[in-house]
Amino acid sequence: MAIITVKPAPGRVLRDPGNFMRLLDPDGSPVEDNSYWRRRINDGDAIVVDDADAPAEGSGPLAPNPGGTGPKAPGVPDDVAASVKAGL
Repeated sequence: MAIITVKPAPGRVLRDPGNFMRLLDPDGSPVEDNSYWRRRINDGDAIVVDDADAPAEGSGPLAPNPGGTGPKAPGVPDDVAASVKAGL
């Protein structure tokens, strides 16, 4: 089945039944193009996002940390992140 990227319409919050009912990312999430999402789109609850407007892979709140072994929370200074990693 085809994959489309959708986001909630302004003022709406949507749950993804295919992803353990987690909230849909407000910037857009890839979902299966099926009757459930077509109904949400037709009802005005969801908006189809063009691929050019979709968020880039790895650009979420915990984007990969190129200098470390895992993601670093946004807004955490490097010296704090380093001391946490060192167990201090």
